[in-house]
Amino acid sequence: MTPPKYRENTITRYRLVEEHLVGEAVEPVENYDLLSVIVLCLGDADEENYGGILRMLDVLLSHETSEAEKRKILQDEYDIQMTQTMEEEVSVMCNLSKGVREKGIAEGMAKGMAEGLLLSIKSLVKNMGLSIEQAMSVLEIPEGERQKYLDLLEK
Repeated sequence: MTPPKYRENTITRYRLVEEHLVGEAVEPVENYDLLSVIVLCLGDADEENYGGILRMLDVLLSHETSEAEKRKILQDEYDIQMTQTMEEEVSVMCNLSKGVREKGIAEGMAKGMAEGLLLSIKSLVKNMGLSIEQAMSVLEIPEGERQKYLDLLEK
């Protein structure tokens, strides 16, 4: 959803190809070309190549566009009829983007809290002369989480 600027609004395919490093054993394409990866990188509406499937995915995955507005865009711009099934699918996509966003926020908060506690432990050890165990006790870090911080302090 937020690629580097040079990757915005691009669709790239990666696929397997046969390459003879030693010898000339030829294999039919259908025996090895079973995997293909397509990377879609969304970007700003003002950028080049914004349109088609990239715009459609940007609309569907946007957490800023309302569900009703998404349905209208799909119907008006892509001639997708909003049957009950399609409305349900749009709703699922809306919930997906909301879920991804909420998960990202939760992970970011957890990481920030862990980094803050790590800094607090270091500060208590350095400035108050406490042992690492004492610092974790002062900070009321649960016993089950203490090993995680000990591991991080060793890095």
